[in-house]
Amino acid sequence: MARFRCEVVVEALPRRWFEECVDALYERAGRLELDGDGWIRDIERHADVALVEGEHLTAGARYQWHVDRVGEDGEPQDRGGTTTEVVLRSWERHGPVSAEGETWLDDGGLATWTAHLHSPARAETVRAGGSYRGVERWQRLSWAARLDAGRWWTATEGRERLGRSWPSWAKGRGRLGWSWPSWAKGPGRLGRSANGRGRRRAEAFTAALRHPLGEGVLRLSPAAAPDGRWRVVVTLTVRGRGWARPVAAAALPAARRRLEDAFGKAVRRAVQEWDETVRELRGHDPREVDAWLAVLEARLRAENAELDRWIAGQDTTTAP
Repeated sequence: MARFRCEVVVEALPRRWFEECVDALYERAGRLELDGDGWIRDIERHADVALVEGEHLTAGARYQWHVDRVGEDGEPQDRGGTTTEVVLRSWERHGPVSAEGETWLDDGGLATWTAHLHSPARAETVRAGGSYRGVERWQRLSWAARLDAGRWWTATEGRERLGRSWPSWAKGRGRLGWSWPSWAKGPGRLGRSANGRGRRRAEAFTAALRHPLGEGVLRLSPAAAPDGRWRVVVTLTVRGRGWARPVAAAALPAARRRLEDAFGKAVRRAVQEWDETVRELRGHDPREVDAWLAVLEARLRAENAELDRWIAGQDTTTAP
């Protein structure tokens, strides 16, 4: 097992902005209407989403859409693509909002996920999880993530609370089909400061990823910085599984310096992206959903384009 840790200072997203944007997004979704055939209208990007069962925006409502495979010329292909089905399990402004979905890929793979928001009116806890199963056994992934926004605000506002345990979804075996290992639960809700001394910090965000050959857990422990920004301890724990466990245990010490460099580089890049995005978001009214959604979509497109360029570069490097 290997653990990597660093401390960074990032731009703060105001609590009021976050809570208002969640509430506004709920309102915006509530204004989506259906045409006579059950297709969602009002927003062009959702034109291909259809209600196939139940009543619109109520528990049990089932939606479905298909995304065509796009060729190298950017045009939709006649065959292939993905089909997604989403079922609302709850939809309440002052109660939980939850959904689960499945996506069938044209390569035979199946991706499933669940998401739960404590309440749009009081966005304190968000949790999600899912899995991917391909044709081969090694093509399997499971993941889970939790954001305790209430704990985050408490820590960054200097009112740290003690004694809260991990929620039930992060314990035992649930819909994801695998148990959280004891090492992934860590010390409960607390983690030490970056230098191992001083007051222990609340872990407000946790994400875990599991593959047949390995698993990892990412934890974020925030605190207030003197200049109004956030000081965040980032901790990543990784380990091998199955036959790869002894191999990883033997290889990790030799590769540790390289892995630490890669971890630090990834964190610095994430901090840069976060800071730029937050500065742009703070310039918009959180109630103007379309405006800040456009910011996030532009960022996502840029990230996808960069990923495509990186993949193309790898293909060129490995070509005979």
